[in-house]
Amino acid sequence: MLKKILVAIDDLERDREVFDEALAIAQTQEASLLLLHILPGEDQTNLFPPTLMGYGTPLLVETTIERFRQDWKALENHGLSMLQDIAAKAKANGAPCEFIQLAGSPAPIICEIARDWDVDLVVMGRRGFSGLAEVFIGSVSNYALHHAPCSVLVVQNKRIQKPNDATQNVVPLQPKS
Repeated sequence: MLKKILVAIDDLERDREVFDEALAIAQTQEASLLLLHILPGEDQTNLFPPTLMGYGTPLLVETTIERFRQDWKALENHGLSMLQDIAAKAKANGAPCEFIQLAGSPAPIICEIARDWDVDLVVMGRRGFSGLAEVFIGSVSNYALHHAPCSVLVVQNKRIQKPNDATQNVVPLQPKS
């Protein structure tokens, strides 16, 4: 029986099916949800290119840094607002729910949180990368499947378009006359 389910949410529009699946499981298992949203980079200072610090006038650099900080704060606020909305929906549907927002590399953080919170299941989506794109960009879901300390459910996003499916070019066989 599942008691704790970690739900990795990147973007609500893309991950709506992920949340719905996790909520359905939580309801049937009487489990609690932990929603996790991960911001890019360790923190705002790691996202700012250090090489820029040596170029331009002090005013230009200061203005750029201030703009970056405002954008970072907006990103943080958007993520927290999304998590609050999703948590409210979970609670309204009878599932105990908490949320956390961290910054860093998503794949190891998901596995670390799963281990630290002693979760029974990680539910996450996938972007649909395959082949070389997956090799170069990486696959968070693939990493979690191989490194998480518990079961991982990867929910296929129904909106992912598969490019040039091989079956599109197949001509159906005609029966012999």
